[in-house]
Amino acid sequence: DLERLREDRHQCAHPAFTRDDVLFQPTPELVRAHIAHAVLYLLRHPPVQGKTALIRLKDDLLQPSFPSSQPDVSEFMETRYLNHIKAGLLDNFITVFLKALIKQSEPDLVGKEASLLRCLVAVQLRHPNRYEQRTPAVLANLAEGADDLELTRVIRLFPTDRRCWSWLPKPSRIRIVQIAKNYAFSDK
Repeated sequence: DLERLREDRHQCAHPAFTRDDVLFQPTPELVRAHIAHAVLYLLRHPPVQGKTALIRLKDDLLQPSFPSSQPDVSEFMETRYLNHIKAGLLDNFITVFLKALIKQSEPDLVGKEASLLRCLVAVQLRHPNRYEQRTPAVLANLAEGADDLELTRVIRLFPTDRRCWSWLPKPSRIRIVQIAKNYAFSDK
């Protein structure tokens, strides 16, 4: 339907390139069909966000007004980002959250770990299937090349989703257990 709409549009827009000497004149039924198809396939869908959403989200996280409770963060994220999100952008959100938490890849977000965790939980609640598809692979990849300090940051994920432990590669789990055993508690 859309291909036919495109062909007819070209015939109307470029009459000099038509084969016949007669100008293209669509019937009223064809015009109504094109309008119906344009609405059905294009115009009735809500807008989806692109790459700028990552920049906006980072800016939101840096604001003092960013919500501090899980229900508020979930509602904020759902309304502002997660309702009409492309799968690729959702995957990027998960990856960015995990990298920022474990590798501290975003220096501006150091100290915002609680907010990042709440955002990750919001994604998990709104899009559980995509979260379960993407998170294990990203988490395993990040843990595989992590040093001890980065592995201690992985521990932050366990209270939010206990499955994170099982998603870690066995060598990383062994190392985390050793880190916990050798941890020196301080009274400070």
